[in-house]
Amino acid sequence: MSCPNITVPFPLRINAHLATARQRDLDWAGRAGLMSTPHDERRYRSWDIALLVAGWLPDAPADGLELAANAFNWCTIYDDLHVGEKSTNSRYARSVGEPLLTYLETGVVPADASPFLLALHDVITREKELYPTEHHARLTQNWAVFLSSTMEETGNRANRKPLSYREYRDFRRKTGAVHLMTDLIEVANGYHTTAELRAVPAFRSLFDSANDAICYINDLYSQTKEEAAGDHHNLVFVFERELGCTRQEAVERTVEAVLEACDNMLLQRSRMRTACRRSGLTPEETACAFRFAHDIMYPISSMVSWQQKSARYTRPDNTPYTSVLQTSGAPRKDS
Repeated sequence: MSCPNITVPFPLRINAHLATARQRDLDWAGRAGLMSTPHDERRYRSWDIALLVAGWLPDAPADGLELAANAFNWCTIYDDLHVGEKSTNSRYARSVGEPLLTYLETGVVPADASPFLLALHDVITREKELYPTEHHARLTQNWAVFLSSTMEETGNRANRKPLSYREYRDFRRKTGAVHLMTDLIEVANGYHTTAELRAVPAFRSLFDSANDAICYINDLYSQTKEEAAGDHHNLVFVFERELGCTRQEAVERTVEAVLEACDNMLLQRSRMRTACRRSGLTPEETACAFRFAHDIMYPISSMVSWQQKSARYTRPDNTPYTSVLQTSGAPRKDS
């Protein structure tokens, strides 16, 4: 089934440093050992994550764009480690995820660290260098939520656990890595939102709707790959089962969910100034609220445009990404 032509109410702009970021990201991945087989290198290049990031961060400087491309690609590789027969192997998922979570908890890089862990350490270290110390714990926590949710997702697949729409929505907000990817909006662009700002209801609602829109757009384009793999973690499949409707009707309902999320983003952005004043935020915090509310528009349009151009889902490949599993310190293929 072909994906619908989605029109979201946000502009698309592409960062002028795209070509530089694309080449630097490939160089980084090669140095880090993240693509050591011809198959994985072709796959990595076909994603063109730099294009997604260039639309996600149209105003970021070159170094910020490169950092975000590295982080986004790392997450994509991590996701592709859990496909095929590995997608339901909880023991394997723990063998991949637990060393990474231990590193996040302790900050200690083990002597036998795999290139994959070292690449994560490099990304997080560079993030922290650009972000105030008081927000480092949030950065680390958002990475940990993404990693741990993948292990939970593996267990759901193994048990064929059906999720209701609300259960799936809440779970998808963790597995989509949107929290850590939106942290990079602030890191790359050189500002930060405080805990007090993030507690403002209008800000939380805006953020949740952006998260939903990004994840649901991805679900629309990834459904062919996930259906071929027998994976039920997709909003289209959730609607099809919960509503008892056809696949086409479920696709149409998913498009509606994307547009509803976009509408709420616009609504909450219009309420932001009053919400910030009522919450007693400083002028600086209010300015950051408006900066973030502006910047969060671009990931939505970028996700739609990138999905239409990237080869990430056009030729479903449900074989595990193997490069980072073939080196010392990484989990064995047969774990």
